Amino acid sequence: MSVPKAYQNYRRTAVETASRGRLILLLYDGLLRFLEQARTELAERKPKEAHFALIKAQNVLSELMASLDLDQGGEIARNLLAIYEFMFMQLVDANFRKSAEPVDEVVDLVRTLREAWDRAVSEETADRNRQALEGPEPPGENGGFSVVS
Repeated sequence: MSVPKAYQNYRRTAVETASRGRLILLLYDGLLRFLEQARTELAERKPKEAHFALIKAQNVLSELMASLDLDQGGEIARNLLAIYEFMFMQLVDANFRKSAEPVDEVVDLVRTLREAWDRAVSEETADRNRQALEGPEPPGENGGFSVVS
């Protein structure tokens, strides 16, 4: 197996086995990669290449928007949707004007969101690991059943 093929298999396996939280982090990482590429292409005055990088970034934002569960997520999901929509429109503006300024603003927002998401995923993983080490809860006085009055 060639090195590129092995790497593709590794990446595919990493994505297929990742938790939902890790998948969101992967999307943020891809988004940042495309945004950095767009900034580079804009700085080098390569509008066609910048256009494609910005479109890829918009596609990632569309995936992030589609991943939101507005019914279960409540206000947090609605706020994230508003942020994602704002970032999407900033990228449309950047693409139209061939300007890096809106891209810079989006990069700052994505980095902030990614940091917060990374903390949440790390805490969730730590909680899961702690629960696995502690084992199941011992049954209470009622044999493990709780009485609700």
